[in-house]
Amino acid sequence: KFAAMSSRVKLKAGLLSSQRVECSAQVVAVRSFSAATPAALERAVAACRGPTLALDLRGNGGGNLEGGVAAAALFLDAGRRIATIKTRNGADGRAATAPARVRAPVALLVDGGTASAAELFSAALRDNGRARLVGARTYGKARVQRAVPLPGGGLLLVSRATYLTPKGADLTNAGLVPDIVCEQDCVRVAVGQLVGD
Repeated sequence: KFAAMSSRVKLKAGLLSSQRVECSAQVVAVRSFSAATPAALERAVAACRGPTLALDLRGNGGGNLEGGVAAAALFLDAGRRIATIKTRNGADGRAATAPARVRAPVALLVDGGTASAAELFSAALRDNGRARLVGARTYGKARVQRAVPLPGGGLLLVSRATYLTPKGADLTNAGLVPDIVCEQDCVRVAVGQLVGD
């Protein structure tokens, strides 16, 4: 029933890909979060012109925390909590500071490869009633880490902070359980949720 139609959007290399599924929904795959992701995501959403949106975060290992926070703010009105970042110096609440720029109904496709900033983004949208999660439990990495190069080519990951979801949950080792568990054909399931199938 959901016929894929060509609708590729020119986006910053490797960050996103976009495809229209059925005329009533757009699927945008977000590969990772960086400082460039919010602007690229906003361009992709503006180009889709559909009334609903599915964001595919499967396999998105996270990336830049600030990119995830800024991307979540696109979907949330001012004052809506995005996350609380906890360091040894205290806690810093992050919230949207402007009206939402994207108001379309949203479904988020997630799986065991969805981690870190992608989980922060997902939790922010779900906890604020802006999206439903479809797929499998996420990885469970609520840590902000810095990679320190080691002699011989290795890396040491040093945790600098943790984050809590808007509802105060620490996702470390727990992940997010989707609203709709799905193992196959998850794009169709997500789109079906959005268009009322």
